[in-house]
Amino acid sequence: VLSIGDLELNQANHDVRRGGRSIQLSNKEYQLLLFLMRSPNKVQSRLEILHGVWGESFYGDDNLLDVYIRYLRQKIERDPKNPGYLKTIRGIGYVLEPD
Repeated sequence: VLSIGDLELNQANHDVRRGGRSIQLSNKEYQLLLFLMRSPNKVQSRLEILHGVWGESFYGDDNLLDVYIRYLRQKIERDPKNPGYLKTIRGIGYVLEPD
């Protein structure tokens, strides 16, 4: 089980919880969260995330990452417009860290 603050991810059964409440994620949302939770408090570049989640051979619009970050924020954040966990680092990428 990976945890950061009250966010928990159980790799054995793909269960994700925040404050004890179960959160349903798509496979790609789960893979994105898993990637970020494996290196909490570390700023990940957009390219690192794309390669880590979609594969080294990813070819396409990197806007896809923004879409999945938004989906994930809507599910794990109390206020997606003011994220407490999944933060944007302008010009670089994203970091998963508790407030």
